[in-house]
Amino acid sequence: MTFYTFVLFLHILGVLGMFIAIGLEEAALLRLRSATITMQVSEWMRIMSVVEKIFPLSGVLILGAGLTMAFTTWGWHQAWIDVSLGVLLLTSMLAPTITTPRFKAIRRVVESTPSGALPSDLYQLTHDSILRATIFVMDFLTLGVVFLMTIKPGWVGSLVVMAIALVAALIVAQLPLGTAREVPTVTQPSQTEAVLEEIPVN
Repeated sequence: MTFYTFVLFLHILGVLGMFIAIGLEEAALLRLRSATITMQVSEWMRIMSVVEKIFPLSGVLILGAGLTMAFTTWGWHQAWIDVSLGVLLLTSMLAPTITTPRFKAIRRVVESTPSGALPSDLYQLTHDSILRATIFVMDFLTLGVVFLMTIKPGWVGSLVVMAIALVAALIVAQLPLGTAREVPTVTQPSQTEAVLEEIPVN
């Protein structure tokens, strides 16, 4: 085994971890939007606590190994490398600024909400359109990066692929997701007002 193949293994390991986390996140998003009682939200937020640990570890492996291969083997004259690095840096910033604060808000609210039917304020958090769109954008862009690493196109091809991935993500984010139901009428503003104000508006 050469140094390059070992680093490539770490890179692929990071990609596998990233897509495991993506799959769990997509499943959690679907189940949160279909939840009718607080216990269901609590169960999936426990799974999200694991996902929040997988994402940064996978990101470190992908970026660390990718940068190592770029410096030692590929160089920086490859368009697909530059585009992939830029996209990965972008997605790494979306998580701490948009998705993580919103998932933490859901966790804080459900922990302070009595067991029973889902109140309207928690329903509002689990049906956050910005959260949903951001998750799809991150997932499709990551898939686009895998395509670039496989095909290795030039500048035009790389940018077109990422543009298609972005448009596809925004379209999919508008499709029906989860079980359609009426918004609950029971509210608990005293428990969630401060949390709602803490969520960034993007």
